[in-house]
Amino acid sequence: MAELSSAGELELDGLTNADVPAAAALAAAIGWNQDEADWRRLVALHPEGGVAARVAGRLVGTATLIGYPQAASGFRPSSAGGKAANRGSLAWLGMVISDPALRGQGIGSAVTDAALARWEAHWGTASGAVIGLDATEFGAPLYRRRGFESVATIERWSGELERPTTEGAAETSVSPAQPSDLAALRALDLAATGVDRSALLNYLAAEPSATMVVAKSAVDELVGYAVLRSGREYRHIGPLLVAPGHDSLGPLLDSLRVAAAGSPVFLDAVRGAVDPKRLAERGLSVARTLQRMTRPAVPVFSGASVVAAMGFEWG
Repeated sequence: MAELSSAGELELDGLTNADVPAAAALAAAIGWNQDEADWRRLVALHPEGGVAARVAGRLVGTATLIGYPQAASGFRPSSAGGKAANRGSLAWLGMVISDPALRGQGIGSAVTDAALARWEAHWGTASGAVIGLDATEFGAPLYRRRGFESVATIERWSGELERPTTEGAAETSVSPAQPSDLAALRALDLAATGVDRSALLNYLAAEPSATMVVAKSAVDELVGYAVLRSGREYRHIGPLLVAPGHDSLGPLLDSLRVAAAGSPVFLDAVRGAVDPKRLAERGLSVARTLQRMTRPAVPVFSGASVVAAMGFEWG
């Protein structure tokens, strides 16, 4: 294993678009699914949140920080299964990666602490501010030492989407999202998550490698939406939201099955958010679990309408 003392001094600065190929290579080196489109999206929407660790100019570590703008009514964490919090802001820590050849040299801790310092400077002083992340079993101890607590289990479902042998009559129709759908889509998302993800949703709607579809009721009311994104080995489903009282999950997944064209997919769901039989009957199974952790400990992105998360780096 290479030592930093022989490789050079560790330097921290901002992650830029020029780092995208090297960042994607780091993610691939540890077996993660994010591709260059994922990194470009992070840098484009949150250039102030990316942390790069370099040795002799070479990228050897990363961390990203997403700051969700506070909606007019403030961030509203879910009250189910956890203590209430004051309305405030929500940030999300992700993509904490260190070069496998330099593990054990403190790179992961360095980029994590640099990202947390940015959170403290920009969002952490707000009343009711919350920061969250989805941690692997290896990363969870690092975050517990920094005050994070587990609030939910994330299940990563994977496989090739299949059409169930028995399918009830669909109460909704699904079609590609149009610019005229975005206002209702953003409203549905805000009501379900409690944070304003307008910039992310607008970006996804225009992203060439993403497919966004919407479900509408018989009276043309938008009652669900889903996004299929590119990935290094798996296509990624998320976000996927359904409106209360409308079972649009089946039609949305069936539309994405066609769009995936036989490619394997990932879908990240909070345990208990959806009947696992609904996903199993479509050919998916749980490949791994992660711990959703926040500081302070409040549930986030865990409403009944939130079927699939955006991804580990977005919440």
